Amino acid sequence: MLALRTLIFTVIMPGTVSVLVPYLLLSSGGRGVAADSGGLGALGFIPILLGIGIYLWCATDFA
Repeated sequence: MLALRTLIFTVIMPGTVSVLVPYLLLSSGGRGVAADSGGLGALGFIPILLGIGIYLWCATDFA
């Protein structure tokens, strides 16, 4: 039961904070935002992947 609650929390909280909130901020006002960051966007995936790994490690230890 604890593993199921952890899974639900993992989908809802990080998904809301890291996907839904930025989407709503960037799409507010009905105008599209074009972001062309070139290679820096790909470089940003390194800390994202590191954060996902750390979060999954903590959630596994918790459950």
